[in-house]
Parts: sequence; C-alpha cells; structure tokens
Amino acid sequence: MNAVVAVLAGVLFAVGLALSGMTQPKAVIGFLDFFGRWNPSLAFVMVGAIGVYALGRRLVLKRPAPLYDTTFHPPLPAPVFAPRLIGGSALFGGGSPATARDRAWSRWEPARPRPSSSSARWSSAP
Repeated sequence: MNAVVAVLAGVLFAVGLALSGMTQPKAVIGFLDFFGRWNPSLAFVMVGAIGVYALGRRLVLKRPAPLYDTTFHPPLPAPVFAPRLIGGSALFGGGSPATARDRAWSRWEPARPRPSSSSARWSSAP
C-alpha cells in the first residue's frame, strides 16, 4: 500500500508541475535571469507550495499517528558541514558550468549539409 501512495503522490506532483508550466526550461531559466527578462512565476509556484505544505503539516501533526505507520519519524538534526553535503554541492557546482559550456559550444557547431526539399542536391541552408 505504501508504494501505491508514493506513486499517487508522485503523479499528483507531476500533474501540478505540468499544469503550472514549470516543466518547461524557459520558465526556470526566466526565473534565474535576474538581470534580463526576469520571470517571477516560479516564485509564485514555490510560495503556493509552501502554503499547501504548511497547512498539510499542521493537519497531519494533529493526528496521533500517520496513516501507514505506528508513529511519526521526525528527521534528526544533521551537521551543517557534513562531508556528503559538501561533496554533493561540489559535484553539482562542477557539473553546472560543464553543461553550460557544452551548450555554448553546441551553438558554434558548423552547419551540416541537409538535403534540400526542392532537389536531391545537398544544401547547407536549413
């Protein structure tokens, strides 16, 4: 039963992202572009999600126990400078410039010949 609830929660989350338009990279890039054409729509989605979470958390914690377990299991406090946290941050931070570099290089690729629709000859025009 836990697996069914987890799948349903994931589907609900995916539907919410799709309905809000946050599955499109343009929305995320627009949110991160502070000095260009900034798009605050992702901030509104995040604030809405925080509100839903806060209300849901208050309602759930009023219960004596969760639906599919005997007790609540709150997270334990974690150290701020945990080695796994630092390692994961370094991997993410190192990967972001690498993918940005790859996207920048892909813009400078020379045009490849493509078949023309009007004739069987090859043309470099798109």
